[in-house]
Parts: sequence; C-alpha cells; structure tokens
Amino acid sequence: MSVLLNAGGLVVEIDGASEHVEVVRERLGSIRAAGVERDVRLSIETGSAHLPDREADATAADADLWWGDERLELTWCGVAARIEASTVVITVPADRADEAETYDAIDRLTQYGIAAAVVGPQRALVHGAAFARCDRALVVVGSSGAGKSTLAAAAWQHGWSLLGDDLVVTRRQGEELTARGVLRPPLVPDGSVPAGTGTPVPDDRARRRLSPDVLSSAELPVAGIVVADHDGGPGRVDEIAAADRVPALLHGLAVPPVPPVLAAHLPMLAALGGLPVHRLGHSADPDDRVERAAELLDGIGRRVGA
Repeated sequence: MSVLLNAGGLVVEIDGASEHVEVVRERLGSIRAAGVERDVRLSIETGSAHLPDREADATAADADLWWGDERLELTWCGVAARIEASTVVITVPADRADEAETYDAIDRLTQYGIAAAVVGPQRALVHGAAFARCDRALVVVGSSGAGKSTLAAAAWQHGWSLLGDDLVVTRRQGEELTARGVLRPPLVPDGSVPAGTGTPVPDDRARRRLSPDVLSSAELPVAGIVVADHDGGPGRVDEIAAADRVPALLHGLAVPPVPPVLAAHLPMLAALGGLPVHRLGHSADPDDRVERAAELLDGIGRRVGA
C-alpha cells in the first residue's frame, strides 16, 4: 500500500502493509497530497534489520541509537529504523506477535524518523502544540506530561485557533519564523473539555479525541514560545532568560537528543530561542487548571502581540 500525505506542509510518501500504513496515518493525520514533490519517503518493511555490529552509541528516550556516515539508526522495543537523507526505513521483525507493541513502535519511530529526515537550517518538526490569535502563533513545548495538551484545550475553548496539539512544523521564511500544525485529531485530557466533548480514547491516560475540524491548516508567524510545566501553587508565568532558552527548547525535539540530532537542530533552536520564551506553570488545583491556563495564556499573548 502506498499513500502520499501532507503533514503540516511536509509531503510524506508511505509504503508498507495496510495495517502499518494506518498507524502512520493516525500519527500524521489523513490529509492527502497530490502532484507535489515529496519531502520524505517512509517505508515499513518486514524482515531482519541490519544494525551496526557494535554497542549502541547512545540510549535515549528508551531507544538505542547508532550514527555515522550520514546515517542514523535506532531501535525501539525491537523495531528498527534507518534514516539516510530524506529516506526512512522501518523494519519490523517477521516473527513479531504483539501487534499493539508493534504499532506503538511504528508510531514512535515514524515521529523520530521524519523529524531526523526533515531537519535543517530552515525547518524542523517540533514535538509540541501550537495555537494562534490575531494571525500570530504560540508554539508550546514541554516534557511528556507537562501539560501541552491541557494548554491546547484551554486555548481552543477561549478563542484561540488550534493549529495542532502534538506535532508542529516550524520554518524560517526570510526573517520570520512560522508554524503549521500536523492535522491529526487532537487528544486532550478528559477533564480539560466539557463532558461529552469528543470521544473517549481507550488508553491509560484518560484522554478524549476531538474532531479534526477544530484544527486550522494555516501557516502563521510565531510570536513566542511557551514551555509548559507545573506550579505548586495557583499557576504562574516567567520569562526565560536568553541564555537559558535553547536548553529549555530541547523539550521540543521530536527525536532523541543525540549529538548529530542536536547539531542539525541548532540553527532552528537558536532561531526559536531568539523569540520571547515563557515558562507557564499549571495550577496545582485540577478544578481550576484549564481556566487558569487560559488566563495565563492571555497574558503571554498580550506580551508578545498574539
């Protein structure tokens, strides 16, 4: 099966068994592309991966990684990926029986592989959310569980246009940085939206899936960056000093931060760090968290002109 998808303006050609392609479609959304040059070719094969005959160069984000000769290779839960230039090959062992674990691995390696394949001085795939007001966007990054999706839900319910809640493509357009979301249906915490909104997701994170219709496909200038975090009190916002911004933005990498990945991302990280960067700590009170997040976002928006 072969599919050509538009993922936040990145054209990804996917080849593989239908059930594996569907996993990728869920990660990247289902917006088809046609008649355009691809940015990435992603193949999902069944067989034996030929990994380097040495210990992994690093282990990060539960993945083993090797690099060299303009190639990045990694394994996650027994499934392997190889990235060379704009080509990503994911190899699933032929005797693999656990479908759920296989699908999780394909999902994770799809993100890692595409992020590594497309990064350059002019663009990067960011693991984060983005929303906009007054035709200017805020990009939100943070570690897993930091509250990115809670912020996206709060923004959506308080007048912001939602670009994406999981993956965002950032680009340098001349002197301007822009953001465009990957249009997969947003997944938000169950308590962050009114009862009955969206559909429950059968996982252990108590999330709800919103309709993809809530998303905007616009590519908009980025006014600032928000680093999501938690506060022990009522919630707060602090501006991050210029010297500390790039380290804070490492949470936005969509691929493990090993040396070749960091080197490739530095131009975009530096450009993003040149914008206003604020840390938003969520309220410790779960009953007040969404409303308080919306208030804090409004304050950041006023500061940066969004």
